[in-house]
Amino acid sequence: MNKQIQGLMYFFTVDTKRTITVFWSILLSLLIISFVTMYVVTHFYGQEGVATFFISMPIYIFAAIHSFKLASNTLPFAIKMGSTRKMLFVSLGAFFLIESIVQGLLINAVTVIIDSLKSILGMGTKEFMLIHPAMWLNESWFDRMLVDTTLVFTILAVFFTFGLLFHKYGLSGGGSVLALLAFILILSIFTGWIADAYHFFVNSWGLILFGEVMLVGIAIYCLSWTLMRRFTV
Repeated sequence: MNKQIQGLMYFFTVDTKRTITVFWSILLSLLIISFVTMYVVTHFYGQEGVATFFISMPIYIFAAIHSFKLASNTLPFAIKMGSTRKMLFVSLGAFFLIESIVQGLLINAVTVIIDSLKSILGMGTKEFMLIHPAMWLNESWFDRMLVDTTLVFTILAVFFTFGLLFHKYGLSGGGSVLALLAFILILSIFTGWIADAYHFFVNSWGLILFGEVMLVGIAIYCLSWTLMRRFTV
């Protein structure tokens, strides 16, 4: 591997390590508090209840914010340090893929641990549920990995591109694109495109659909090159 790519991968890893550690510490703390509270309420006070925790959603939001800030903060610093835009493009693509896989592995690990604890403590299936998009598939380990890796990578690519857009054209340029997208969204609601898209999404729900989403994410990241090659600091 090119030494510059190795250096950039190390730089991105070090730059992101603390942020991800803090984020996961907070997320796990909330998860543990929710789990213990539910167990105490149901098994010591005899109260019936259902608790759900959508563990993937915070990851998706984190990926959006992280990639947006990466475009506006980390990327200019890397260019100032002498990195070429071509090497940055290659390194970031690889880094996004690795980050997506790592996040998918962490989500899977937490899911397996929670399920094991529920089994050991004799908790019912619905007493504490971890909601996951893969529930509408077979929800196997592979399904969860595919869904999370696909969605996290696509979100990273989309918001990284938005970050480049805002950096290059400022608030007016980026805001104009967002306004255009909002207009298209409103137009699609009134014309029924959203309903058609919803039915298509539901009917196509499966592994093939997420494979197509991954291709969309890769295509969007490739489009970001048009902004990155003219990136100025």
